[in-house]
Amino acid sequence: INDIMWLQRDLGLYLVNMFDTYHASKQLGLPRCSLSYLLHRYCDVTADKQYQLADWRIRPLPDVMIKYAREDTHYLLYVYDCLRYELLTQGMHTLESVYRNSNLDCQQTFRKPVFTQESYMDVYKKIRIALKPQQKECLKSIYKWRDQTARNEDESTAFVLPNHMMFKIAELLPTDQEGILGCCNPPPPLVRLHVQELHLIVEKARHYNPLLDPANTSVNEEEYTPGFLDMTHQSSVESIFTPKQTPARRIKERKEYFTSPNQDPTSNLKTSPQLRKIVHQ
Repeated sequence: INDIMWLQRDLGLYLVNMFDTYHASKQLGLPRCSLSYLLHRYCDVTADKQYQLADWRIRPLPDVMIKYAREDTHYLLYVYDCLRYELLTQGMHTLESVYRNSNLDCQQTFRKPVFTQESYMDVYKKIRIALKPQQKECLKSIYKWRDQTARNEDESTAFVLPNHMMFKIAELLPTDQEGILGCCNPPPPLVRLHVQELHLIVEKARHYNPLLDPANTSVNEEEYTPGFLDMTHQSSVESIFTPKQTPARRIKERKEYFTSPNQDPTSNLKTSPQLRKIVHQ
């Protein structure tokens, strides 16, 4: 499906009457669905995939890449005949099912992504791993950096920083630039170029406190774990608040509990002068 999206996005091409070898392999119950497996099964050819992720935008293309492209498509018609024959031996309905699923793929349309502050959630939901607030903030910030960098450099977001590398950085929260590069194998060119900027983003996320974020209207109590932060970066006022008690609620409860007709509402509070000042206000 990615290839269909890319053809629409980059060349304005829309496919029709496609026979997808992936759906054919699934329908036949083959152990693998990749083209390399089909080449080995039907043509006794070992596919060379070293240029699969190469930069195909370069011009002129080297001879080795031209040869790779030719070999990658040379056997497709023969593989198609073999798959179609095996499908027909199981009944016409199996072949029709493959064509139907292939046509459904062709109907997919490319929509230009629009960046919002919550766009990172689309990729966050795919990893199915619960991140702590600091890790989630790191993912959100790097996602924003990646989008801006991709637009500035006129590159795809996957070229700037693939999703799996972005998730690893957010999960591990590296403490130095070498750690960030270590999360990427191999490090993308733009990550190497902007590794200092990425380090500042990760460092800021490491000390992120969701309780002090005005944009964070609700705190997930299960996700927030006191002690995950470096507490030396918090003031005495910040450190007394728990996930269930926001600053305003905490102060209100203490005022109601300690207030009496002849008593200072802060006289029994063993807290810092900063908190007593806030209560008086």
